[in-house]
Amino acid sequence: MGQYDLDGRYSNLIGMLQQYRIYLGVNHPRKFQVATMLVEVALVLTVLGWSGSPTKLQAHPVAPEMLANTPTERSLPINLSVQFKPSNDGAPGSREGGGTRPGCPAVNQPLTALVPTTNLGWTTAAHPTFWVYIPYQVISSRPVEFILRDANQNQIYKSTFQFTGQPGIASFPLPETVSPLEVGKKYRWSVSFLCTNNRDEAPAVSGWVKRVTPSAAVVSQLEAATARERIVVYAENGWWYDTLTALAAMRQTAPDASLDAAWADLLRHRGVRLDELVSAPLVRCCTSEQ
Repeated sequence: MGQYDLDGRYSNLIGMLQQYRIYLGVNHPRKFQVATMLVEVALVLTVLGWSGSPTKLQAHPVAPEMLANTPTERSLPINLSVQFKPSNDGAPGSREGGGTRPGCPAVNQPLTALVPTTNLGWTTAAHPTFWVYIPYQVISSRPVEFILRDANQNQIYKSTFQFTGQPGIASFPLPETVSPLEVGKKYRWSVSFLCTNNRDEAPAVSGWVKRVTPSAAVVSQLEAATARERIVVYAENGWWYDTLTALAAMRQTAPDASLDAAWADLLRHRGVRLDELVSAPLVRCCTSEQ
């Protein structure tokens, strides 16, 4: 076994151990020290090999199952159904649009705001994205109205969009031009689908959002994490809008079965209970009129 082959094997092992160490730091802090020790041992062995020490080191191939189980960007477990921790905050709201309304087609699943059962979700974003299931198949465009208010019902933002398309889950990002959400304050958002010109008859849903600040320790975790690991951190800290938006974005840009499973687990969580929306597609919703 040549020196080059030996060094290469230890370099690969160190790389895998470093990846596993980062994964444990995010998901299993108690095992973090063990992983750190393994990395240090591997480094010592590598140094002995480079130094030309008379100590003979027998290199063994890495077991295939070890390679298969090494955490990577595409294989990290993100069991959000287990790790998502909804906040204890709650607020009055109506996340479903009720029964059939005049002028609206009959649908099996009503207009639905994607919020936890408490009607309130946390975010760390100054301008979060909100998500709504729109059940209507619309050939000619119809107005969709989005409104954000503070806890005193003062209007912060209002916009009307034109919707044409298939039923699905649509996003409503809060524009950067709007004043950022204040940390610690609650805001109520609502979406109305105007099947007719009578707003009083329009199906409407609403939810609440509260902006929170992550701790310094969590910020450090996020800085060292991959995109998938960040979703795990969002979920563990109860940041509903961050979790939903990041997971939806990744499903759109790099779809695979593990992301679909994580999405299903999140919507089926006992604190969410949006099972009926698991198979609903993500759709491009609306064109702003403003």
